[in-house]
Amino acid sequence: TTPYIGQDYITKQMWIGVSVVAPIYYTGNLGDSQYNDEIIAAAVISIWMKSTASVINNLEDSLCEGSFALLADVTTLRVIAISETVMMKIYPENVRLEDLVTMVTITTDGTRKEGMFLSNKLESARWDKLRDKVNATGKGERGSLVMDITITGEASPTEYYVMFDRWASVADYVMLVFAPVEGVHGAMGPVLSSQSVSFEIREGTSASKNATLTNNGTLSLLARIADRGWGGTKKRLTLVNAAGWKRGIRLEPGESVNVQIDVNTRGFGAFNESRTLVLDIEDDDYPDCTNMSSRTLTVTVEASPEPKLNQLNKFSILGFVLCAIVLVAAVVFVAWVVWFRKVPVVRSSQVPFLILICIGCFVMGCTLIPLSIDDGIATERGAGIACMTVPWLFFMGFVITFSALFSKLWRINKIFQQSNFKKIKVQARDVMIPFAVLFSLNFVFLLCWTLVDPIKWERKKTGRLGNWGDSYGRCYCEGQAWIAFLVLIAAVNISALVLACVEAYRARDINDVYSETKYITVAVVAIFQIFVLGIPIIALTNSNNDETHVSYVVRCLLVFLVSMSVLLLMFVPKMRIKKNSKRDQAKKKEESLDRVMKNAAMGVNKATKQSKPEHSAASEDTNETSEMGMIHFNKSFIKVQLEQSQGEAETLKNENKAIRDENEMLKVLLKQHGISSVEVESK
Repeated sequence: TTPYIGQDYITKQMWIGVSVVAPIYYTGNLGDSQYNDEIIAAAVISIWMKSTASVINNLEDSLCEGSFALLADVTTLRVIAISETVMMKIYPENVRLEDLVTMVTITTDGTRKEGMFLSNKLESARWDKLRDKVNATGKGERGSLVMDITITGEASPTEYYVMFDRWASVADYVMLVFAPVEGVHGAMGPVLSSQSVSFEIREGTSASKNATLTNNGTLSLLARIADRGWGGTKKRLTLVNAAGWKRGIRLEPGESVNVQIDVNTRGFGAFNESRTLVLDIEDDDYPDCTNMSSRTLTVTVEASPEPKLNQLNKFSILGFVLCAIVLVAAVVFVAWVVWFRKVPVVRSSQVPFLILICIGCFVMGCTLIPLSIDDGIATERGAGIACMTVPWLFFMGFVITFSALFSKLWRINKIFQQSNFKKIKVQARDVMIPFAVLFSLNFVFLLCWTLVDPIKWERKKTGRLGNWGDSYGRCYCEGQAWIAFLVLIAAVNISALVLACVEAYRARDINDVYSETKYITVAVVAIFQIFVLGIPIIALTNSNNDETHVSYVVRCLLVFLVSMSVLLLMFVPKMRIKKNSKRDQAKKKEESLDRVMKNAAMGVNKATKQSKPEHSAASEDTNETSEMGMIHFNKSFIKVQLEQSQGEAETLKNENKAIRDENEMLKVLLKQHGISSVEVESK
């Protein structure tokens, strides 16, 4: 045997090897021949250095990066076979390849020089420790050792695993395999693409997902699972090819396999489940290798019923119905005002103001239309436009209505609470100033809001466990500028509302003919109360994402109550007064007619009694007929006289009303100046 350096150019060394011949002796008959302890055959075992060199080359950097192997003598640890690259790693830099080759060259006289010894003046490692360990190992056995080796050119040692296999026969040699400890730990590199697989699935459906197991190491590996209920077909969660995974799936370096999980919710309903799949990773039956690890895959399933979008759907009918009521009421009241515009109760309230109130309530009632629109009946862009339309319609309608009420209160206070007895004139421009100011401010703020930070529509998830698909739609603004504009609009309108309440308080003692001041005051206070109670309720319901229907109903009722309270308080009393006035006039007319007829009948009876009593029976019949005709004639004449009397009575009534109005105004003024009616009479 001679040391061997695995180089392609040393061709004469390629066929050096070790051969062992074992003779076979036999005693007895074998066929036709008889043998007595004679050689009949021989067993030859040959190990060629070429095959050994192939093994050494294959082990170099194949187990892991930096791994190498060599063949050495057991007793002396003299190198029998080694590659050039390995030699350069463990031998000093001043040892030349030519020297090594010379040392293993067979001379012409049949002698050979000593080979290189790992333990002879070689300071790259404690080779003597390795030699002792190998000598203590029996033939045909394996062992391992951890030792530090300083690779040529490195300043510090590297920890290596030394795995050796002592030959059982042929020669007392040992195959030494060196591998860095860190590299061995990564030699089997199972990598799972994901640590978890999550299913969000609808009730009554099925789905599949997988994670990929890849062998990024340099050794083959075997992956298997324990039987933990992952097989079968009538389960909610199953592992595809569970039987194969139980036996074990072999992965060569660089190969991968899918770990596929199937979920079936049919027949199981809605459920939440989480399970853990453990993949046991071990070497592919490498002798004496116990490198084992595991990879964990968490599988979670959330099977939910159909998602709840929390759209208005049939609830929007409420908004459209309330809107229709407001709009019809506003149109009916406008028609009534126009039709009875000459009636005193309508004329005294000023027709333009009444129509302006109806227009404002009509516009405010239109708010219920965009308020009832969401992405269930419109696109996302359409729903966003509807969101921005709501404040425009509501605030503009409110300004029109409220300005008319405020102007009427201001007009009444200015007339009845003057400090002297002079006649004053309230022009149209005086009462239009509040309307112009409020309308302009609201219009400018709303326009800036629309241009700078318009309201848009979005759909967001509710975030509730077990309902991963549930969502709700809402109007929102991307920035924060909308807060400033809303505060400005609210400040303007609330300030005007407070001023209106002050004007209503000032007019509390005014007793006008048709009690209009009282109803205007009630309408203003009602609006104030609705806002005070409604705004906090809307804020609370908007904060709960699951109560979109409740928030919608509250907003619809707020708009409806503001609109209808103004309409009903302003027009129903006037209708009632109009109806009662007509009924009273009819009653007075009937009473007057009865009174005239009664007086006429009494006059006829008196004339009949004064006639002569000596008439015959025939004359009595004639007189009776004449009496009836006279009565009939008197009736026709009385009707003409009655119509003339009614005209005069109406004139006197109007004059009487004017006098009463002046008296009432005088009483109020006297009361303000602290003068009683008794003092006036005494003077």
